[in-house]
Order: sequence, then C-alpha cells, then structure tokens
Amino acid sequence: MTLSVPTGLWDKYYEACNFFIEELGRDATIMYPAKKTACSNCIKPVGMDYNVYRHGGPAPFSFGNCPLCGGSGYKETEHTDTIKLRTYWNRADWIRIVGNIVDKEADILVIGYMLDVEKVKQADYIILCKDNNEASYRAKLVGPPRPWGFKRNKYFFVTMK
Repeated sequence: MTLSVPTGLWDKYYEACNFFIEELGRDATIMYPAKKTACSNCIKPVGMDYNVYRHGGPAPFSFGNCPLCGGSGYKETEHTDTIKLRTYWNRADWIRIVGNIVDKEADILVIGYMLDVEKVKQADYIILCKDNNEASYRAKLVGPPRPWGFKRNKYFFVTMK
C-alpha cells in the first residue's frame, strides 16, 4: 500500500524544518585547511637558510629572512565560509531528533542544509557559538554527515567533538 502525502503537507514540513535552522540556528564558520602559496616578497633557494628578495615585492629586505613570510618561502592563507547550523549541545536532545547515536566521542550534533554538506565534509574544523553568549568553540567532525528528515534529501546531521 502506497501512502500519498499532499504537497501542501510537505511544504509545511519543510517550512518548519527551515525555521529551526534559519531562526533557531546560528551562523557557523567553516575553516578549510590552510593553503600554501609562494611568498610574493621573496624566493627561498633550495637547501638554504635565507631568502632572496623578489624584485617588485611589497617589503624590501637585503639579508636574512623575509619580513612577510618569516623565512619559510610561502604564506599560508585560511579560507572560510559561513553557513547556518542548528546545534544541539545536550546528548539527551539527540535521541528525540535523530534517534540513538553511537558516536561515543561526540559532544555536539548539528543539523544543516544538504546544499552545505560538501562544505562541512571539507572543513578542517567548524567554529560554533553556544546559546546567546558570544563564546565560540572549535569543533571537528566525529562521524560522516548523514541524511536527515523525511525523504532524506534536504537536510543532514553530523556529530562533532
């Protein structure tokens, strides 16, 4: 027997789920792994402990380490993104939402839009805010993101530490 759910009912369901993320959720900052790019100010000769000024660089120097990269020859740049996540800090709340989860290392459960799941998978860590205070917490994924909700095509959840 196939049960047919009216479209209007699905619309109300998605409206409620979106409300929980958009209105009760918080902005989360995704921190991607830092990317190394060659220093724009110097050249680091292979096997040498010093840098050579790159003509036209922004911070001229004559000897020693480059003032821009500190002598490494490259600069690490962080890449970030901001998404909305509904965060659950109390494990007891998880059972009512996604059932019994066996990620014993997990301290946090988040729910977000499936459109953002690839961003979350690529994150080095995610900065989350708790309640109304401005304190932020660095969280890492414990398990893989999993589909959540009816139809399992619009939302995901993931556990974090």
